[in-house]
Amino acid sequence: MGMYNTYDFRVAHPDIFRQLSVKDLLFAYYKCPQIDRVVHLFSHCNEIPFTLSGKKILHHREKSWTLTENTSLFVRKGAYSAEKYESEGWEILAFLFPDDFLLQVFREYRLHLPLKNLPTPPEDILIDISINEMTRTFFYSMVPYFSQQSPPSEILLELKFKELLYNIFADPCNAALLAYVNSIADQRKTPLWQ
Repeated sequence: MGMYNTYDFRVAHPDIFRQLSVKDLLFAYYKCPQIDRVVHLFSHCNEIPFTLSGKKILHHREKSWTLTENTSLFVRKGAYSAEKYESEGWEILAFLFPDDFLLQVFREYRLHLPLKNLPTPPEDILIDISINEMTRTFFYSMVPYFSQQSPPSEILLELKFKELLYNIFADPCNAALLAYVNSIADQRKTPLWQ
């Protein structure tokens, strides 16, 4: 069984993965084409998948994360597995972006983020994202961009990525993710154990 680079695979199949991009930010909307029960994936980008409908299980080491309607995760760059449910498809919005952009947004809004008393940064490659009314509304508001006659401007797309990350960072329920981003901002480099 091969291993797929999630970013490259999507870019190469625009017929399956409707996509918008600006610089090295990729925004895709699709119904998952996975045929095998389990596939092995890796990416050089971080990803935030948001489930519109259906179900998918992601595995890393001995742990599993189940994505169902209106749930999301922060998937760090790296390798993991995806398992599909027999009877259910998976319709998702996915935002992919490199560490540089993640840190740029973090630094830009750092003064406005709840950085006090952060937990120990999680070591898992998959980090739960708490979805509040703001973020849920944001995701659904992005769907129409894929059916517009002309794509949104690059300036608007980049702002949308910033808005998404800011809203997630600003929610105190996402302290674990914020702790992770804060830790890589402090190091400015990837720790050796990765």
